[in-house]
Amino acid sequence: MTMAKVGCCAPGCSTAVDGRSDWQEALCGEHVDLASREARRRFSHRHGRLLRLETLRGDERYFEAAFASDRHLKLCAVMDHASEMAEAAWLRVKLDVLLQMARRAGKPPVVQAWTAPAAATEERPVTRRFLRP
Repeated sequence: MTMAKVGCCAPGCSTAVDGRSDWQEALCGEHVDLASREARRRFSHRHGRLLRLETLRGDERYFEAAFASDRHLKLCAVMDHASEMAEAAWLRVKLDVLLQMARRAGKPPVVQAWTAPAAATEERPVTRRFLRP
């Protein structure tokens, strides 16, 4: 795993963040602090679980033993689920950051598509149901 600079994905921020080369997006320290403690904790827990599973999959002896006992499909299914849960937790962190940025700017909360700056953004008002985990 190589390290690379990744730009902060918060709107209007151009801070470069040290991260893994396979990261598509990251948040700088200032913007991470805007997310709720619960969202950050949940992401940290779920991302850590995914990393542990990736380490297991990368262990040749463990994977060969799992393959020999037909547990490799279960390992793949668990990894898929862990990946989905980590992605959902990351989206919650980004949503919390976006909402806090809107509140601090005195604007009504609006959800923007988190895409590259050149892409068109879609905006829609945030309702309470989006705020539930």
